Amino acid sequence: MAKVHYLQEPQNMLLSCALEYASKGWLVLPLYHIDEGICACKKGKECSSPGKHPISRKGVNDATIDAEKIKAWWNRHPHANIGVRTGAISNLVVVDVDPRNDGIAGFNGLDALFGPFAPTMRAETGGGGFHLYYRSCSPSLRCSNSKLAQGVDTKANGGYVVAPPSNHISGGYYQYKNIHSPILAAPDWLLEESLPSPVPTVQAITPETFQSGNRNTALTSIAGKLRNQGKGRDQIISQLLAINENTCQPPLCEQEVMGIADSSMRYDERALVIRWRSAFMKSGLKPGVRYTLFALSTFMSKEGAAFPSLETIAQNSNQTRKTVANHLQKAESEGFIKRFKRAVDGKDHWSYYYIATIPSPRTA
Repeated sequence: MAKVHYLQEPQNMLLSCALEYASKGWLVLPLYHIDEGICACKKGKECSSPGKHPISRKGVNDATIDAEKIKAWWNRHPHANIGVRTGAISNLVVVDVDPRNDGIAGFNGLDALFGPFAPTMRAETGGGGFHLYYRSCSPSLRCSNSKLAQGVDTKANGGYVVAPPSNHISGGYYQYKNIHSPILAAPDWLLEESLPSPVPTVQAITPETFQSGNRNTALTSIAGKLRNQGKGRDQIISQLLAINENTCQPPLCEQEVMGIADSSMRYDERALVIRWRSAFMKSGLKPGVRYTLFALSTFMSKEGAAFPSLETIAQNSNQTRKTVANHLQKAESEGFIKRFKRAVDGKDHWSYYYIATIPSPRTA
């Protein structure tokens, strides 16, 4: 991509970049821009998503690679920001790190857990955050908010990101930090950690004040840490109520705070399954095997037992029945599950009963 000069003919630059993205196969759409410190849409300073929401009627579903349509859009809206649709249709998944929600700390936690991030293409957002671009054509990868870590979102199927050289409400611009770096394939852990999970992810965050957008997430994090310290339900409720009253703006209702405490207790009930999931996701198993075990884990009881049919696991993991059977056989041989046949509706029908197991570390 040509070097961007942000102060020279910005409208021509925006159109040129939009067309270049489209030439890569990335579907683009026009977004409202920032005009004199406020969003250019009708809501102006009352806009809840300034400089980030679509101009076109169907939003992300209007995204296209059609050069003529793109030219028509930017001829009508020469200062429009650029949106790039993510997901399999553009072969893109983007990790979005937002410092306003403690995303830097969350990102550093991921870095410590999975190792240093490879130098894939990175864009600074203008507000202190950044986007990491990866290749992925997975049809099942979904957008997520603070699921990877606190303040770290995933933009995948059904989503989009604001792309350089769009402008930002802070007064800055989106711009590439390492424009010559290739866009790498999405790492296995990103694809798997972004899968839907029935277990709430608890992250460590320590802002001084919790605003309306992150109150529930922040209190959930604190409840999880208190539970890990061995605190009981009454102790957790007492501390959460005090934190809610003193740091949440505005405070949540007491019933919701008590619900968060109860959820932290239920999280602890599935500790065995959580440890099992962590073990196989960090193992040397191939991605497909880990993906299948992840699907199986959603059916596990707190004791680590489940008996879904092969068809059910296949449907929930978007794989064929034969592939799932092969992956489960491999998982059993590696010591991550035990399988037992159980009769169903008489002797002529049977299915498997699965028990989660964590193999002992191998010695040389």
